[in-house]
Amino acid sequence: MAILESNTIKSTYQSLAYLFSDPAHNDAKTNKRVLACSGININMLHNSDGTLSTQQNGGYLAKQFHQNLKLAFNPNRKVQAQSIIISCSRDEFDTNDLDTQAKQLLQLANGFANKCFGDCQAVIAVQADGGHGQSGKLHAHILINSVKPRHGTSNRTMTVPTNRFSVRPLRNKLDDYLANNFELVTGRKWPGPINNQRSPESLKDLPNKAPWQRELKQTINKIKNQVTNIKDFLARLKQHEVTVVERGKKQQWTYHLKVNTSRGTKERRIRAFYQRKDKDGNVINTRGLGTDFTKQGLERYWEKQLIKQKESNSEPLSKTNVHSRKEVDHNGQQQSSEEEQL
Repeated sequence: MAILESNTIKSTYQSLAYLFSDPAHNDAKTNKRVLACSGININMLHNSDGTLSTQQNGGYLAKQFHQNLKLAFNPNRKVQAQSIIISCSRDEFDTNDLDTQAKQLLQLANGFANKCFGDCQAVIAVQADGGHGQSGKLHAHILINSVKPRHGTSNRTMTVPTNRFSVRPLRNKLDDYLANNFELVTGRKWPGPINNQRSPESLKDLPNKAPWQRELKQTINKIKNQVTNIKDFLARLKQHEVTVVERGKKQQWTYHLKVNTSRGTKERRIRAFYQRKDKDGNVINTRGLGTDFTKQGLERYWEKQLIKQKESNSEPLSKTNVHSRKEVDHNGQQQSSEEEQL
């Protein structure tokens, strides 16, 4: 149940220097910043024995990225590369044999990157020095140049379409790749995609937006059935480290939570419900979790539950109950008459 995250990169030099030149962020498992690395369509530094060095020069790699960027020069270009992070669970790699498992993850990440971005320029680095809840967990960084390298005698350079970095299709492709290759590489069965696994213990361990939103909805639905008012609801949410910011006359809510990522703590936030409209009042787009997760939606839910409860308590007797009661009353009356005669 590996988690995939995709982010845009504005500076390849800073990102590559971050990957290889920073000291280890956490030494719980290792004091090495990079455990294994590889590249696609790029030259990398080697050790004296011919193996790839884990101590790459970020400037040297960035220079090769920039050479392709210059060939497709665009003064308005803001994104130089795309970062894809594959974070693995303890079920996939328990890190008891860190060196071996790092090489296995590199093989999987490299195969996945070649399958999806084999025509691009990319650098892959495997690490296990994450902090803030990711300590010791294996994860792979894949940094992909936004411009493809030239091939053969062609002078044509092309920008990599942004839709190739969409999280949902990439996550599905990763799940398919792991399902077909995880056991071949590791000798162990793959635990399966995150959707088929038990929910994580904490919302903070879901760095990606889509699974975080799904888990947040489940948490809210569970809590709203356990409380009857806004005050108690917010207090219970806070136990899950979720806070709510209210703004505007319409008391619009935004849910906030700091989540753990391989790069540290990042704040996630999402509106309960929001609609953007044009001047004529037509809806342009809709965002957020949905109307059921707004302050007004929750209050309506509790009002309906209260009405249902009152109706249930004052429900009239069924015909069977009424008939039985009449018989009891009638017998009682007959018994009283007989006593009077005596």
